[in-house]
Amino acid sequence: MLDYAEALNQTFILPIGNHEGWISTYLPANAILRAAVHTVADPALTSPLLVGFGAIALWHITLRLWPHSKSTQATALILYATSSEVLIMGMTSYAMSAHLALNLIWLALFLRNDRSSHLAAVAVGFVATGLHQPLFHPLFVLPFMLLLFHERKWRMLLFYVLWYGLICMFWLAWPVWISSFGISAPIHQSGTPISYMARIAMLLKEWDTGAIWLMSLNLLRFLAWQHVFLFPLLVLGFRTVWQENGIFRALALSVLFTTMAMLILLPYQGHGWGYRYLHGVIGNLCLLGAYGWHMAMQKGKNLERAFVLGTAISLGVVLPMHAYMAQSMVAPYAKLDQIINQSDARVAIIQTAAAPFAQDLVLNRPDLSNRPLRLRLEDLTDNQLKVLCRSSRTMIMDSKSLAPVRSTFGIADTIHPAPFTCPD
Repeated sequence: MLDYAEALNQTFILPIGNHEGWISTYLPANAILRAAVHTVADPALTSPLLVGFGAIALWHITLRLWPHSKSTQATALILYATSSEVLIMGMTSYAMSAHLALNLIWLALFLRNDRSSHLAAVAVGFVATGLHQPLFHPLFVLPFMLLLFHERKWRMLLFYVLWYGLICMFWLAWPVWISSFGISAPIHQSGTPISYMARIAMLLKEWDTGAIWLMSLNLLRFLAWQHVFLFPLLVLGFRTVWQENGIFRALALSVLFTTMAMLILLPYQGHGWGYRYLHGVIGNLCLLGAYGWHMAMQKGKNLERAFVLGTAISLGVVLPMHAYMAQSMVAPYAKLDQIINQSDARVAIIQTAAAPFAQDLVLNRPDLSNRPLRLRLEDLTDNQLKVLCRSSRTMIMDSKSLAPVRSTFGIADTIHPAPFTCPD
């Protein structure tokens, strides 16, 4: 299969020698979590379990921040549990549910503030940094290091800076180290550069002012996928938060730092529900929303009726609408994936240029044991196509087959490559 390696879909795959390995450009911790769950249950349960662990951690945080305000504790948990993004992203294999859960677990340990909890926070930070990209968790943690600096807690600050320095060096070195296991020199196929410095340089080179408009849309979509009362609560607490020098200011800065980093580096998320690059800080926003609730209650404002109404709308209108949107988006791909899996073909050739994200159908197991094997049409030579087309067990999924996907995106059926025909 070496001659067909590129056609197997090398997107987000590290170049290990001359196609000697099949390793993702993403860091491995999310895959390790899923593999761990797979030892005892369906790995599809990984994200739902993480959503649950995140809720437990959030509850522990609220007990420390507002030990005498049950309504404030409940507000944070309701904001979390009624977020369409939290619930629907929790049904996927994305690393984002892990980011959210581990960030909240880290914060709960940090606030516990004893020797064992800080050691555990470092361990959680190691896993969280290595989930899929090494940027998100350190951006979440950075404002809490600034808080330690402001409070002159030098020993604790030094403890975290040293450990996170080691953690970041380890994960930044990971792709270069793992790529070095190839016997021959790496073949640099079309794809992601190996080192993170090269990746950042590539992203910065491609940046333009259109990113500002795109990020504005991302933020609007992100808010639309949360509890409808989250934004008003954030506004209520906004002024006081920025006057704070404590934990709430750090929570807000985590959101700001992540947003600014994504604006500069990668505003386009590709797939995702809401805006997945801010998913790890949804817990921050739930706590800041609860802070706004607490401030309003202290000023004598009664928000209970409005919040109950907002919760009813979030659960009864917004969540079903978002679930329908997600199902409508995924269904055509799932149907085509099912058709491929149920065929008796040995090879499926997919015309990926014929529909948006059609390359996602070219998904093979690392050991290539799946049948049919899935190949990208655009990466096959004429000679390879001739060989494959001679077989009666070759399946062709061309622009005609991919019409349902184009329809989902509102693309006119006349705007697509011509259906594929085998070369003579």
